[in-house]
Amino acid sequence: MDPIFLYFIVGGLAGGFLCGLSGFGAGLVTLPIVLFVGSPLLAAQLAALAGIASQIQAIRALRYGLHWRQLLPIVLAGIVGIAAALWLIPPLPIDLFKFCVGCILIGYSLFALALPATWRFASRHPAGNLAAGLLGGLAGGIAGIPGPPVIMWAALQSWSAEEKRSLIQIFNLVTLSVMLALSAARGRLDDDFIWAGATMLPAIIFGAFLGVAAYRRLNDRRYQQLVIVLLLIAGITMVMPT
Repeated sequence: MDPIFLYFIVGGLAGGFLCGLSGFGAGLVTLPIVLFVGSPLLAAQLAALAGIASQIQAIRALRYGLHWRQLLPIVLAGIVGIAAALWLIPPLPIDLFKFCVGCILIGYSLFALALPATWRFASRHPAGNLAAGLLGGLAGGIAGIPGPPVIMWAALQSWSAEEKRSLIQIFNLVTLSVMLALSAARGRLDDDFIWAGATMLPAIIFGAFLGVAAYRRLNDRRYQQLVIVLLLIAGITMVMPT
């Protein structure tokens, strides 16, 4: 097997596993792995594919926490952010791209570690919802990882766990699907994406299956700590000079 495709398989397994374990994060893990062998554009597209394939497997569980009047503004803002990123922001140099992605990973991990359990907003803030959605869309369009801004915003809310998980999964699924659809419309999904995606897809599905199985064996505290540590390690790896 070509060593390059081994990176794609490992990236798919890791991304699927993390998403199955935590309900999000496929792109956050897949992206830094694929960046070792692929361009920023290809890595972002494959991170989006990992996110979509992982989230689809959990779609049946979303109906219990869906509140479309609350979800729709954030999702629409995310779509605007995706379009703005694809049409207005030029491709970043690969070193700067890796550094920015690493900072996102480290920032989110440190945020999750530092957030007090009692620090929550008592009421809803529509402006904050729109800002989080827009920032998530921009991150999704640039790097295929729309989740962190929305995840951090949701962590500050007094919503139920089902509401938070539904928001994150629906937001990721919709924005990443739009990102790939717009990329295809602009002719940016080339043969490299098709072959790499075909290689990764079975690994993503199998990784998500393993992640769900592992989740059932861990209590909340242990699996949350594991997720944060994995993301922090990935971020540190990205910002280290090569």
